[in-house]
Amino acid sequence: MLRHYEISIREAEDIIKVRAVVTEQCIRQWFSELQRFREENNVIDIFNDLDRILNGDELGFSLCRKTGKVLAPKGWQNLYTIKIYNEKEISQY
Repeated sequence: MLRHYEISIREAEDIIKVRAVVTEQCIRQWFSELQRFREENNVIDIFNDLDRILNGDELGFSLCRKTGKVLAPKGWQNLYTIKIYNEKEISQY
């Protein structure tokens, strides 16, 4: 951007509205519930099995398509676009 050197064209990550409002408290609660589930079901060592492959984050497994390029101030590390709910996405609190 020749006239606006402080702006660059970048790729943004799509997230649904439910994910955009997640707080640190929500994430801490999720991990507490996961720990309680593992203890109650006697599967405390389930994540030590190296044959298991899990690819997700604290809220689920995203299947959203990538968005196009967006304009953003230079130096911004994380760029997101909020999408409506995708029926192919698996999310759980």
